[in-house]
Amino acid sequence: MPEDRARRYLLLAAGTAVTLTIGLHAVAPALPLIQETFRLDDFQIALVTSAYVLPGVLFAIPLGVGADLLGRRRVFAVAGVLYGLMGIAQGLAPTFEWLIAWRLLQGFAFAALMPLTVTIIGDAYPGLAQVRAQGQRQATMAAGNLVVPIIGAQLAAVVWSLPFMAQSVVIIPALLGLAVLGDRPSTDSPRRAYAGLALRSVRRRGFPSVLWLGFARFYARFSVMAFLPLH
Repeated sequence: MPEDRARRYLLLAAGTAVTLTIGLHAVAPALPLIQETFRLDDFQIALVTSAYVLPGVLFAIPLGVGADLLGRRRVFAVAGVLYGLMGIAQGLAPTFEWLIAWRLLQGFAFAALMPLTVTIIGDAYPGLAQVRAQGQRQATMAAGNLVVPIIGAQLAAVVWSLPFMAQSVVIIPALLGLAVLGDRPSTDSPRRAYAGLALRSVRRRGFPSVLWLGFARFYARFSVMAFLPLH
């Protein structure tokens, strides 16, 4: 892939990953206000985080397969637009039940979109160049993790719904993806051959350990984000 196009892939991936942090880091400061507005107990308010991340636990792999078979560009754009619209819907939710319903749908979009910010870098860069590009994406996200909660707190101080409405910004990189990403599926292999390749990848030595470490990291991270603002 030409260097200038690869660079556009990297900028799209890093920018999208940062905007996706709004879904958790900007919303967290608003949790006490949501609890007060809807008169929720601690278990109920934790559902705001759980509903967002649970679809990723259950469906990240199937959605990734869908992106491989249908094409990155199509899934990236649809998931990004859905994510942004669901953020607006949450900000306008008349009841807590509707808020959680829209949050679940947004979780599906998140489960499809966030892994794509990793895989499109893999499409653009080989070998050590890919390692450097992934590191740049991660560093950008880390910077966003410092700034986004501050922005979220300022928005929540105005009204609890603003951090949710702010998630509509993800629509911008989603539409940019239509211009930047390739239009073809990432694999031309027959579906059976693709399934066999995926199964062999999962069986690679050390792969279960990587998955377990990833689960432990996200469990600790999101459980803290669900309850720390309340205390």
